[in-house]
Amino acid sequence: GLFTYDISSGAISQLTTVAGYNVHFTSDGVTVVFEGYDGIYSVPLAGGTVRQLTPSTLSSSSAYFYHWEITADDDWVISHVSDTSTHDEYILSGRISTGVNHVLFTNDVDGFRLAPDGSRVVVIQNDSLYSVKPNGTSQVLIDSSTDLPYGASGAVVSADSAWVYYAKNNLYKADITGATAPTLVATPPGGIDRFSPGLCLSPDGTYIALITDTVSGPVYSFNTATSALTAMGGPDANYSVLTDNDVQLVITPDSQRVIW
Repeated sequence: GLFTYDISSGAISQLTTVAGYNVHFTSDGVTVVFEGYDGIYSVPLAGGTVRQLTPSTLSSSSAYFYHWEITADDDWVISHVSDTSTHDEYILSGRISTGVNHVLFTNDVDGFRLAPDGSRVVVIQNDSLYSVKPNGTSQVLIDSSTDLPYGASGAVVSADSAWVYYAKNNLYKADITGATAPTLVATPPGGIDRFSPGLCLSPDGTYIALITDTVSGPVYSFNTATSALTAMGGPDANYSVLTDNDVQLVITPDSQRVIW
């Protein structure tokens, strides 16, 4: 189970009898969210009801969680899980306060992106780009094409949670609710790498870093305000490193440096 230790008083108390690891807290510090052997759970830090936030059909012998996040409003947990016995993959949501959960997507999914305000989940599945609310409603098809990339790094959500930027050989922008048709916003030399697009939004929301399919300069930045495309480097010697591996672009908290 999970235990707490009060530093000031030295008191120890047991929060759960469920074995847990990968512990997170809601932003207000009130609720503990953790990964168990058969799902994701929540429990008040002060003690109380333990709620399973993922379907009880997942078993300890088959559930493998690749990644999960708490939405910015502390309302939902979104997770990407694999059933290792069937090789099916799922995008799931679970409401922290009630334990109500939903299967948002099944099969041929490869991660998700959350809108910064927690209002929507963006997923690429079967050559299609979708967005949906965490409660499973208002699902929309944003785009469908065999040129869409593999993996969640093929899309990012704007800082205001209104737009999805995504790779489809070039860079496109679409209303996250599907209200307007996608528009082409940038054409990087050589196109964007389909297998390792690496789209990464800077913390201040001013630019997107991405990986292209050209040997002369595979890493670029796209300015979300001006649409300017700027080469950031990546000489020929680095090309095999960038395209032969699942490269992750990381931007420093001050948005001043990109690391790959």
